[in-house]
Amino acid sequence: MLDEKSRGIGFALFTTGSMLPLATVVPLSEWLLLHGCRDLYIWSPALASLACAAVSCLVKDLSYSGGHEKRWGSYGDLFKARGVKVLLFTAAAMGLADAMTISMASLANARAVPVSYFMVANAFAAVLIRTAAFRLISGVPRVRLAAPAAALMGSALLGLSFSSTSSMFVFFGLLFGIGIGIGFPTDLALVGDMLPAAYHPKATGLVLLVIDSGWMISPLVYGCFSPYLGVSNTFRVIGLAVFAAASMLYLRYWLPLTQGKLKIDGDC
Repeated sequence: MLDEKSRGIGFALFTTGSMLPLATVVPLSEWLLLHGCRDLYIWSPALASLACAAVSCLVKDLSYSGGHEKRWGSYGDLFKARGVKVLLFTAAAMGLADAMTISMASLANARAVPVSYFMVANAFAAVLIRTAAFRLISGVPRVRLAAPAAALMGSALLGLSFSSTSSMFVFFGLLFGIGIGIGFPTDLALVGDMLPAAYHPKATGLVLLVIDSGWMISPLVYGCFSPYLGVSNTFRVIGLAVFAAASMLYLRYWLPLTQGKLKIDGDC
């Protein structure tokens, strides 16, 4: 449905909605808890779900007249395509960093800073990047953006682990939001850039699966290390690991690709 020129901005707009609750629901929930409105806080997810269901009744079916593939590629052929594994590893690094927001309240509590400062700044930056500012970076080749975005998120986690003021939580929240604001739509758009249409459904599903797997792995990693290392040190280890992995992927694979030294065919 989207051509190469509109693919990046299209995915950016599609994924904007997932960031809005961080700037609205999270601070509202924190306010409800601070003011003793526990019953309303408990029922807020149900109320939000009912609101989404009501809105969905107003959405009309999409009439799509585009062509349909007669044969979809197999997973075996997909993994033989050059660049797929690198894209998945890059998405995994970004997904792990993104999923650390699950434990952000623990870090904020340990650093004695309200978590809303990070959440609102993160959401604000991500939404701004995916709307007003995405056209400014659309001229940059997407292969130059995916890994650096993940590395930026890792460095933000590392910086947060040393922060004890609201201003620093806002600053690193903005950096984190820029990273996820660029990285998520870029990873999805790269599927269309790197692969024939026959592989798009399976490749897109795999990228989303890898990213979402971070939300399962992150609590396990945090739960294993935090009792021994402490909250701040655990964030430092994970942030440094994400930064190092994303930097290695960029220098070893993505940068040679942008310089024409590595082509998207064969094994990788």
